Formats: sequence, structure tokens, C-alpha cells
Amino acid sequence: MGIAAPIEYTIIAQVLLFVDIIIANTFLHYPDFSQFFMLGVPLAVGTDLFLMGVERSYIDQYVIKRQLEENAYRDQLTGAYNRNILSKISKPDTSFDLFDSDGLNIILMDIDFFKKVNDTYGHDKGDVVLQSVATTVNSLIAPSDIFIRWGGEEFIIFTSGSKENAAVLAEKIRSAVETGDNGVCPITISLGVAQYLGGPSNPSIMHADKALYTAKTTGRNKVVEYES
Repeated sequence: MGIAAPIEYTIIAQVLLFVDIIIANTFLHYPDFSQFFMLGVPLAVGTDLFLMGVERSYIDQYVIKRQLEENAYRDQLTGAYNRNILSKISKPDTSFDLFDSDGLNIILMDIDFFKKVNDTYGHDKGDVVLQSVATTVNSLIAPSDIFIRWGGEEFIIFTSGSKENAAVLAEKIRSAVETGDNGVCPITISLGVAQYLGGPSNPSIMHADKALYTAKTTGRNKVVEYES
């Protein structure tokens, strides 16, 4: 139990054991009482130091393992998930079972004229813009929503509720990005919203992509809902 328990519990147990022996000695008068403490205390201290080293090593390895796992599913620039997360949230047939009781919606978004940002201000500043957009999105979505960097300046959000609520969220994001200060230049985004109707995910994502395409070809800086 001492080896398996956290080190603080082990130390408490050892102290209680020594206290128990001291109290028992007042009644039983152990003949080897002094020798027991001469050997027992250093042994206990040595055991504790050993266990502290083992525990510290285990914690360090656990933290590193978790960090590597997290990095495998995170975009290092924006902190959003990357596409690898799809393997975690979808079934082998690529269907989703997210938010079953509330419904699932897809918001696909793209930064308008992002190439001009990179060409005018440089890729470092373009990275700042991407980070700012990601921060804005994260401040508006629910903790249960899944936010993914889809590629380049494109992001996708899986959110629960009705398609109307998803469109409201998309509009909030669009407005916040347009009026926000990213420290580089004013930008806008276009967004497409589609409802996930079950089955393989690609058709529903394509619906969101078609809505996004409509937003981009009809003036940009707007939210368009997919209509079947």
C-alpha cells in the first residue's frame, strides 16, 4: 500500500506507525526499541526519497505523453483542433454521433482575401490574424463545440442545436471578427452553415462548403445557410 499510494499518504502512514510503536513501547518496553529507530527511521526516509523519485518520474512521463497526444490533435499556430480530431469524433464510416439529442450543425468559415494580408503584411502578420480569429471564435462558441482549423485560412465548427441557432452563432462570429482589432489590419470572414442529417459526414460538410461558396461569390462578409 505504501508503494502504490501517493507519497504524502505513505509518509503519513509511516509517521502513524512510528507513533503507534512509541505508544506501545510505553506499555510493553520493547528490548530493541532504540535499535529499531536507528534502523527504521533511515530506512523510512530512504524509502520515501525513492518513492518521491519514482512518482516524479511517472508524473513527468505522464505529462509528456499527454502533451504529445494533445499535439497530435491540435493546430500549433491557432490552438484549434486539426483534422486528426475527426478520427476521435467520427465512426469508421465517418458518421457523427455528436450532440445526438440536440442535433448537429456545421459552420464552415473562410477569411476573406487572406492572401492579400500575407502579400501586404507578410506571413508572420498573417499568422497573427489567424490567431486572432481563432481567439475570437473560441470566445463565442460553447465548451462542447468542436473548432477545427480545416486548412490554411479555413475553419470548421461542429455545434449543437438547431440550424437557426447555428446561423445566429455564425453571425456573431462574423460581426466580432469584422469589428475586432487583430493588431494587423481590418478583415472579414464568410461563413456557410449546414445541418448534419446523419450518415457519412462528407455530404453535410459539402453542403456547408456550398453555402460558403455562395457567401464568397455574392459579396463575402456574410453568413449563408445551405438550402436543399
